[in-house]
Amino acid sequence: MSPPREADPERPDETKNFEPSTPPMNMRILLAYHPDNHRLAQRIEQNLQGTGLELQLLAADTDAPDAAFAQALSEFEGKVVLLVTDNFIKSEAGLDGLLPALQLKAEQKALLPVVAPGEGSEGPIETRFEKVSDIIQYMNYWQERYLAMRAERRKLPEEERPSFDKVVERVKLISNNVGELLRFLRSIPHILLEQLEASDYEALFRFA
Repeated sequence: MSPPREADPERPDETKNFEPSTPPMNMRILLAYHPDNHRLAQRIEQNLQGTGLELQLLAADTDAPDAAFAQALSEFEGKVVLLVTDNFIKSEAGLDGLLPALQLKAEQKALLPVVAPGEGSEGPIETRFEKVSDIIQYMNYWQERYLAMRAERRKLPEEERPSFDKVVERVKLISNNVGELLRFLRSIPHILLEQLEASDYEALFRFA
């Protein structure tokens, strides 16, 4: 066995001065969310400043064209963190055409859903879809919304119905697919916001 090497007084001790290196370039992640949860998205973005993770925010804008949110999500070349809230699950702009986009990202191992409370007029709203009964509540919400729109259509003047019918059809498709969408989110790796924050975003760094 070789004798231990004596420290060279002319050479600094590298082990004492070693500091973990920061990533040579930032890793870009898309943080997708409902506009009502913008403050939460900003909080996550601020908490990750200086860590080497660069977030690009994408809100499901209600004024955007049909399926624009899903298209932007699927065309993003990096990984996607999706804030799943009660607001988001009840959003036409968020859910329109979303399932195929999520399936594509999941196949690429580029999707991490983060389940967080929604924002309500009287405070936070719990977001749950782990149980069948939870999923059924959202299915009922969309079915009732679709039926209400059909009833509203009957009261409209004939000339206003064609444009309204496009909206009704979109809601009908969401109503038919929301159960499958939530079952899909339940089946892939996801994390609760409180767990993510309690671990100082460890799961996010592993995901990146």
